[in-house]
Amino acid sequence: MISEQRPIAATVCRDLEDRILSETLSAGEQVPSWGALSTEYGISSSTAAAATNRLTRRGLLERRRGIGLFVSPAAREEIVRERSASFDEKYVAPLLEEARRLGYSVDDLLALLDGRAWEAGSPPETAGEPSGHRYGR
Repeated sequence: MISEQRPIAATVCRDLEDRILSETLSAGEQVPSWGALSTEYGISSSTAAAATNRLTRRGLLERRRGIGLFVSPAAREEIVRERSASFDEKYVAPLLEEARRLGYSVDDLLALLDGRAWEAGSPPETAGEPSGHRYGR
């Protein structure tokens, strides 16, 4: 789970955010302790503390004195808001740029996305046929 691409504390933060997004950790639920996180990730307790402190400063976690850390009521919505703000720039724009270089049409991309939606277990809204590329459905 630890990425060599970013600092360890940032990786733990991202993973905890992902758990909140997927509702593996729900609003009001207690977050694993620094000791539990350090064991889970094979990191020091101070690194686990640094990660949870970042999330606390951002308002995603709440500290309850003597009890521990809990997911704040608006944490999921805040993470969605933050990530949505950069989604186009980080994912959509590079996808479209590479698709243009490869000669994909809009229909090709829609067919690819439709196929991925089926693979992920949710049927697509509309089914299109690729106009030139084959996708192993």
